[in-house]
Amino acid sequence: KDKIVFVNGQYKEAFHQDFRKNILEELSKHPNTYVHMSPQYRGFSHMVNTCINTSATTDTLILSDDNRIAPSFFDFYEGCLGRQPRSFLLSGQYAHFSIHRDDIKEVGWFDERLLGMGEEDGEWDFRYSKFHNVPNSRHMGVPIENTNTIWHENIGINGDSVTNKNTKIHSGKY
Repeated sequence: KDKIVFVNGQYKEAFHQDFRKNILEELSKHPNTYVHMSPQYRGFSHMVNTCINTSATTDTLILSDDNRIAPSFFDFYEGCLGRQPRSFLLSGQYAHFSIHRDDIKEVGWFDERLLGMGEEDGEWDFRYSKFHNVPNSRHMGVPIENTNTIWHENIGINGDSVTNKNTKIHSGKY
């Protein structure tokens, strides 16, 4: 499977060339991995649209950089395809979700005019829920229980990593 990595610049900060060099060296070790790099902050919508547009598959998995995944995650994810709606959220948030190309055709692309630190997904969520006549896209997918496969992390004071237990994704029964 192809892997598309989008490296986004930090908001109002310089893009460090050593970071660019290191990430390109690391990703070059992995076959079928393609990198999009923006030295300036482009926003969530631009990143998602670029990854979907570049993907050769109908389903695109979006994982934010502040997620950790277990070795079993990708097997778990592939098992979810076809058992979930076309597009689905993992743990009810856009930090990790799968989007189907047909939903982009019907609902539209993420709005790149919204260059904020949030609500870019809320605007698409609104259009998705209106198109599919559901309260919101948080209804994409079924609650997933049991074995931990992915979790979202918050970076705490002094750069220490703090796992947010409320956003764990669990694999198992559907």
